[in-house]
Amino acid sequence: MTDVQPSPSTPPSPEPHRGRRVAVTVVSAVVVVLGVAGFAFFGFLAWLGLCGVSGCSGGGFGLSTDPGGTQLMLALAGACLLVGLMVRAALRRNVRSAAYGVLLALVATVTLGAAIGADWRGCPRSISHATCMAESR
Repeated sequence: MTDVQPSPSTPPSPEPHRGRRVAVTVVSAVVVVLGVAGFAFFGFLAWLGLCGVSGCSGGGFGLSTDPGGTQLMLALAGACLLVGLMVRAALRRNVRSAAYGVLLALVATVTLGAAIGADWRGCPRSISHATCMAESR
């Protein structure tokens, strides 16, 4: 008997869905980065609206609070992060990722509000609620 060598066949083709997987990864990364950027932008606006340009001490131009604006900006910050994470979960078709996204957006928004010094009503924690409402625009 003679040894018969198999003829070289065509190389195995790459995974058929590899291009889609790479595209989903790139698009979801871009969407999450945009969501985090929106979170940071609206977080800055919430911080600025909390006490105004002069800060909560009232020096310079005086105390200027905007509780409604602070709450709105915090809600928009959380919404930006939530939308970015939900689009990522939808692209990856992962329900667990969506649940973690909701939880992360909620925790991040509450933490942002605490970090900038806002209470639940959108007023600075360093001044009384009555003073905050009196100084609001």
